[in-house]
Amino acid sequence: MPRLKYAKDADAKLNLILDHMAGQEMSIGRYYLRNKNYLSALNRFNVVVKEYPKTPQIEEALYRQVGIYTIIGMKNQAQKSFKVLEYNYPKSNWTKKAIKIIK
Repeated sequence: MPRLKYAKDADAKLNLILDHMAGQEMSIGRYYLRNKNYLSALNRFNVVVKEYPKTPQIEEALYRQVGIYTIIGMKNQAQKSFKVLEYNYPKSNWTKKAIKIIK
């Protein structure tokens, strides 16, 4: 049973590391967003969606995608990101905020 104990510990640490890495991407993306560098921000949020889909950061990343796609006039892409957010996190505060942007 000791191996199981170590495997659980390793999984927990790996998840923590991945969440931290996703958090760094989100911080950089927010910085770009504040400075109206929309494409750079979008690239960072896309990294979170594609590479860290199991972290808690994913909800905000999808919300940010909806916002940026709307700002740059890519309504269809905004709708797609919204649908993913709504489907996976229907009761999330990020989903509630995204509804105000998309509708």
